Amino acid sequence: MFMAFEEEGKLPLLLIDDAQLLLLEDARAELRGLLSLEHQGRSLLTVLLFGLPSLDDVMRQDPVLGQRVDGRVCLSALGREETAAYVSTRIESVQGDPAIFADDAVDAIFRYAQGVPRVINTLADNSLFEGFLSEANPIDASAVAAAAQQLGLAEIESEAKTVPT
Repeated sequence: MFMAFEEEGKLPLLLIDDAQLLLLEDARAELRGLLSLEHQGRSLLTVLLFGLPSLDDVMRQDPVLGQRVDGRVCLSALGREETAAYVSTRIESVQGDPAIFADDAVDAIFRYAQGVPRVINTLADNSLFEGFLSEANPIDASAVAAAAQQLGLAEIESEAKTVPT
């Protein structure tokens, strides 16, 4: 399999979400093994870990695995305008009209989701459902508030948050 990738100039990539859950030694040992695979002096696999800030604690518990990490990025929460652009892009990617969300709805999504993309996705999706039920067009802040209540989200005014990745 690697030979086919190599001929095409590609390198296999393994994406692991919620990598902070790699608490079990067996799981970390498997990951170390995968990262140790080489062919003609080149690594056979690139692994990209996504996780909460507690992923750093997992890496500290396993220095050998931590040494194999080539880089780390800590994402900041999205701002209001970034949230609006993110929601628009997600809607456009499925040939939808971003105007389905009124400006006050995007403001509410930002306040409830605190700029966390995963929460933005869930809240926007549930807001579309709430808007459908109430026949709102466009989706307004009340639909977002109803969705946020169903999700147990509290409205926050602060933008100074770190995004769990």
